[in-house]
Amino acid sequence: MHKNDPNKAGSALLLTLLIVSLMMVIVLSFVVFVRIELRAVQNRIELRRAQANAKVAMHLALDKMQVFAGPDQRVTARADITGVTGSGSFWTGVWENDGSGGVIGTPVWLVSGTNPDPASPGTRVMFPAINSDAAVQVRSETLENTSGDTIGELAFWVSEEGTKASALARRQSIDVFTDINLSPDRVFIEYQSDFGIDLGAIFSNPSIDLQDTAFPYQIEKVSLPDQFLLATDSAGAQFTLNDTDLPLHDVTTLALGVLENPVDGGLKVNLSSMAPTGDPANPPFRDTFLATDETWEFLDPDKPDILEVEYGTPGDAGISPGEPYFSPRPILTEAVLYLGLFHTRSDGKLRTRYHVEAEVLNPYSLPMELDQGTFGALTMTVRNLPEVTIEDLSGVGPTIVQDLDDAVNNNNARSSSYYCSVEISPNPSGSSEPYLFPGQVYQSFAPNQSQGLARNIGSQAWTVGTGQRPGDNAQIEITADHGTDPLLFQLVDTNYDGLNQGAPIVQSIQIDRATIPYTDFNFQKTFFSGPNPFSRSTSGSYNINDYNLAYHYRLWSEETDSQSLRDLLTRIPFLDPDFNLAGTFTDIDGNDVSYDTIMSPVDLDPSVVVMSINPFDGQDVFMDNNRNTHGGSNREMVLVDIPTDDVLSVGALSSLPIYRLPIRTIGSPWGGTYNQAFDRYYFSPKKSHPTTAQPLLRNPALLHWKDEQTGGSNLRNSPDDDDAEHELVSGQFNINSTSIPAWEAVLGAPILAGTSTVNGAYFRQPQRVAETGEYTTSLNASRDVDNAFSSPGRLLNQVIFRTFVNGLANDIVDRIKLQATPFPTMESFVNSGILQEAIDSVLTDRGGGPISINDRVMQFSNLYITQNDLLARIAPTTSTRSDTFTIRAFGNVTAPGDPGKVISEAMCEAVVQRVPTKLDGSNAVTPTTSLLDSREFRIISFRWLTNEDS
Repeated sequence: MHKNDPNKAGSALLLTLLIVSLMMVIVLSFVVFVRIELRAVQNRIELRRAQANAKVAMHLALDKMQVFAGPDQRVTARADITGVTGSGSFWTGVWENDGSGGVIGTPVWLVSGTNPDPASPGTRVMFPAINSDAAVQVRSETLENTSGDTIGELAFWVSEEGTKASALARRQSIDVFTDINLSPDRVFIEYQSDFGIDLGAIFSNPSIDLQDTAFPYQIEKVSLPDQFLLATDSAGAQFTLNDTDLPLHDVTTLALGVLENPVDGGLKVNLSSMAPTGDPANPPFRDTFLATDETWEFLDPDKPDILEVEYGTPGDAGISPGEPYFSPRPILTEAVLYLGLFHTRSDGKLRTRYHVEAEVLNPYSLPMELDQGTFGALTMTVRNLPEVTIEDLSGVGPTIVQDLDDAVNNNNARSSSYYCSVEISPNPSGSSEPYLFPGQVYQSFAPNQSQGLARNIGSQAWTVGTGQRPGDNAQIEITADHGTDPLLFQLVDTNYDGLNQGAPIVQSIQIDRATIPYTDFNFQKTFFSGPNPFSRSTSGSYNINDYNLAYHYRLWSEETDSQSLRDLLTRIPFLDPDFNLAGTFTDIDGNDVSYDTIMSPVDLDPSVVVMSINPFDGQDVFMDNNRNTHGGSNREMVLVDIPTDDVLSVGALSSLPIYRLPIRTIGSPWGGTYNQAFDRYYFSPKKSHPTTAQPLLRNPALLHWKDEQTGGSNLRNSPDDDDAEHELVSGQFNINSTSIPAWEAVLGAPILAGTSTVNGAYFRQPQRVAETGEYTTSLNASRDVDNAFSSPGRLLNQVIFRTFVNGLANDIVDRIKLQATPFPTMESFVNSGILQEAIDSVLTDRGGGPISINDRVMQFSNLYITQNDLLARIAPTTSTRSDTFTIRAFGNVTAPGDPGKVISEAMCEAVVQRVPTKLDGSNAVTPTTSLLDSREFRIISFRWLTNEDS
């Protein structure tokens, strides 16, 4: 009989216990795992609920944007424009244009919360504090269950990208125009347009420049501003900041804009479409504002390279004051009629001899060809001379009263007035036709006039044998009555022959006696004895040295007076063919000024003028010291930039002549309604690529937009007036921006000039620069009066440029904030003069202490920087609103009935773009009239934010 082994029994028990324990551990582990998984599932469920709440917030934001920012004629700006500081200063407000240069009431704030107020923003942080900027905070909205318990919150904040500087915009165009086949296109484009913002205002990489063709594609990968530091240039260098702070509120990757007309609603018109089509069924675009035939004559890039002089006044062609006109003609800047009144002893007749000198200007950037006619290239007449009374003080000769205008040749073949050729020498290149070169001031005198041309006056005579001739020593008194008619200096049609008094004029200068009071002179001469006697043996014995009267017309332009041309270039219709110096005008300081301030500052008594002045004294800005020649010390005066290639900026219309208005009206603070040009129009020239034949959009400021949802439109080969339906602004900048770094980056944008990147270039005449490749290169040159109008622009050195642009940005933002409300239109912004005030206020140190950038520069010359010059550069991308927005939306889940206990939360970010397409699919070109046809917002990117995100 065997006995059990106690050791074996104990081992079995132990094994059993171990197995049971292991099973228990497995069971417990499984239970824990299940519990953890259930908790994770619950967390994911709660996160999804929080994310769902965040998405609800995002859609609420999108809905609010669509309702209030989707229609036309809406204005956007950040809340700090109203004076708000702190957490609510970066809120985006939407105002409605009131149609009269202002906005309606209080804005709608694109944030969550009931009756949101940026001065009392709430506690929900939507964007962290960064740099010296406070965190962006808004009010949350609660979510409740059916029992009324709070179960979560949501919040949203909308940031507008248009108030920031767009780092990527327009830089891709550089790569397009490096094509050797597009070299001529690039020449004209690069002087008119920048190719992106000045990155130096934000980043400090000297190697990242405009011509780095790899850079645009690197930066295109950047989806968020804080990812800029990951981008590199062609050399592999990364971005570095000018300081330790990343300007997330000041720079964006890209902001696109709708080409909206904020004055009337609808979209802007592409003025590049004005070219005649030759197809009656497809006429070119025209309107009654500025899009006229005359505007196209000015803009036409295919115009001849030599201007043909026009005759007659704009009124003859049906043009009314205030309408565009393009009527090239020389400007009479100075003229003198020397007049001698005498008696011819041989036949007893009363006669005059006269001599004409004149100075004319071609103010355009193209040469001007003059027709040859009866007397030469031009004929100048002088009319409305006084009635003279000639009295023999001895009482022998009868008193003679004669109108000096009643003058005839000896053969009476040609009657009335004083006229003579204004001789212009032929082009020295060998052409037989007379030319005036661009900006040329040409001094002319009537040829073969050593004695002057003779005229007979009246029929009365003091003859021998009648007992009516005064004694040789008799005193003859001559007095004059000018009457009330204006003195007329006129350049007339070359076919004028002395008889056709209605000959079309080139230019007429009317000098009104009420404004410029020529004296009714009185002087005495001895009849036939002493120096320069009144009576001569023969008419031929009278010469130029014997003249005793002179009528002088001169546009006042003394070169030592920096203001000498200010009024001519800002308040007087300088280019008008009918230049009427009557009454007064209001200068830019608001003073009523008589026209006599722009006349020659000499005695207006014609009997002493001839003795008191050398009319062509070489001290005028209008100056040519060499008679009848194209050479010598002629001082160029180019005032009007004539397009010879496609125009890219509405700022070019600054050179468009407007009948009866001063030059550079458009873009100036005094431009009035004409500054609606910036709201109504844009330029989008197109052409076929010379090698690929593919359509090419030539304006770097624009992107072709194809609507993928509706099929959109392919890029056209030629411009059309409704192109704005298919184009977006690349790098839209809202002029209501209160970001100083953004303004600095936009205003400091460099240009390409051949193979160089140029900062601080302000080209008054970019088309001319493209033709010549020449511009001022030094500050000293800008102070030289010889360069004042011969240079097409101004170039600042880099140190002064940085100081100037930084000062501009600060001053502009200060002035915008003083407005307290945003500008609803570009017209209101331009007319406010904010840009000009900033230019005038900024001080730079050029040695000797702080001075204005325009100090010691002739006022309003081509080197005098004005707001027109700034606008010409930024006009293609500016607007009064933003169309690209970033929505930050928040949602959380809280314990029912315990809102302080947050179970889960989430935040998302969406970039939203307003596009030309309307919600109801109606014609995109027409204005919106209701929510149903407002312009559509589309989500173009979306992401969930993490704790690492800003």
